[in-house]
Amino acid sequence: MLTCDHSVSPDRYHPNVEEHLESIGFYYASQIGIVQCQKELVNALVERWHLDTHTFHFPVGKCAVTLEDVAVILGLPTKGLPVTGITLSRFKVLEGEYFHQFGVAPRKSEYRGSGIKLTWLRDLKERLQLIDENSVQRYVKCHIMLLLGTILLGDKSGASVYWKYLPLLRDFGCIGQYSWGSIGIGSAYLILLRFLGNPTVFRLQTGGVTGSVAIDAIDILVTLTLESH
Repeated sequence: MLTCDHSVSPDRYHPNVEEHLESIGFYYASQIGIVQCQKELVNALVERWHLDTHTFHFPVGKCAVTLEDVAVILGLPTKGLPVTGITLSRFKVLEGEYFHQFGVAPRKSEYRGSGIKLTWLRDLKERLQLIDENSVQRYVKCHIMLLLGTILLGDKSGASVYWKYLPLLRDFGCIGQYSWGSIGIGSAYLILLRFLGNPTVFRLQTGGVTGSVAIDAIDILVTLTLESH
């Protein structure tokens, strides 16, 4: 059986927001830690990936990750509104969006192109006081952005998250109406197509931190899928 180590715990949250996470479909995704680089496991999976059928071929049979797997393992909604947005890098626009949703905006040094550094989001999350519904919603939005930047839609740096997802969180009651599971599996397969289509390049890149996102995609969506069957 393939297994993966979760030696880095997930971004923890205050127990008072658990019901909010459940109501919008992000509770189970919050329980998954950040998968660490396991080159041997990834290389073994590379050898079993068939690009023509988009499946892994194992001695026990074939494995393909589906939307149903995402829904069962991560608990994310797989039906609903598309998760999309405009990628912008204008500081004033970014500043206005964060100030509108969190009541505070990052400094220019906290931005990375069209993204915001995860360290700023973590610091903000630690500082927020859960004194009313508004502060609780801000806390949960901050937590979701951290999940997007690490477990679900992180970039290869693992240090920032695209700000374009933040406008989708404006209306707290509508967050659960978006198909977060669809964009999650779409991002994972895009990574697989990019890297596993060229195993030599993939092996070179997974020797360091640049392979972290691909490993997240493989370990979380493939390894956990195998364990669940």
